[in-house]
Amino acid sequence: VLATGEVVGLFQKDEKEAVCAEVRKDFLRDVPGGEETMLNLYSYFLDRLRDHLHVVLCFSPLHPRFAIRAQMFPAVFSAVNIDWFLPWPEDALVAVSGSFLRSSQIDTSDENRPRLYSLMGSFHSMVRDTCLSYSSRMRKFVYVTPRSYLCFIEYYQKL
Repeated sequence: VLATGEVVGLFQKDEKEAVCAEVRKDFLRDVPGGEETMLNLYSYFLDRLRDHLHVVLCFSPLHPRFAIRAQMFPAVFSAVNIDWFLPWPEDALVAVSGSFLRSSQIDTSDENRPRLYSLMGSFHSMVRDTCLSYSSRMRKFVYVTPRSYLCFIEYYQKL
């Protein structure tokens, strides 16, 4: 599907004809003077499918099988957007904890709340830095992600 846009044998002959009949009007509008054959109509349908089909796959590049799968299935990696998530700055961490905990019942005064939010951001930054230090010394990687931070806030709310 990712390489060609077609699953071979997915449509029976009558279903393929119905699909071609559905796209006939659009084909005539978009390809004026194009020959109206079953092959051209079906190719037009597949082209539109490829243009409008969006697939979201999430892989961890740290997984040992990532490189193997990338070699086995090159179509998955041929036309992709890779989003690398960088560490959040501490200001963002403080803002996130503030927005999540602002409406929570916390046993502290209103003047201490900003300090709590700042402390939570500092804790996350310290853990991230410690993980980097650990990975350089022990050659074992431990990752602290934004999801870890959100879990930390969630656990704090449950306390």
